[in-house]
Amino acid sequence: MKPSNVLVTGGAGFIGSNVAAALVAAGHRVTVLDSLESGRRDAVPPGAEFREGNLASDGLLADLFATGNFEAVLHFAAYIEVGLSMEDPARFLRNNTANTIRLAEAAVHHGVRRLVAACDG
Repeated sequence: MKPSNVLVTGGAGFIGSNVAAALVAAGHRVTVLDSLESGRRDAVPPGAEFREGNLASDGLLADLFATGNFEAVLHFAAYIEVGLSMEDPARFLRNNTANTIRLAEAAVHHGVRRLVAACDG
């Protein structure tokens, strides 16, 4: 497989950081986007570019996609806490569902043809 330019959202979390590390090890160019709300900056693998930000920011997404030239997006940025979904379902829905739609629309707008979303929405 030829090296690709990949955006990994939630790449400072457990799953995202491990996927990002595997991609870097396989020779891919990786950009990690994470809000660090629950992820850790030190979890981002060496060799990956790191951008701190939230998917709710249209300006951030526009800038990221305009300059990133991504061939694929792997989306792991989501709330996973069941308690949060019960306490504040609107917040959970905005973060997991609305932000996934926002990300998908930005990716499509910029010609990205591969999007893997591994989040609970």
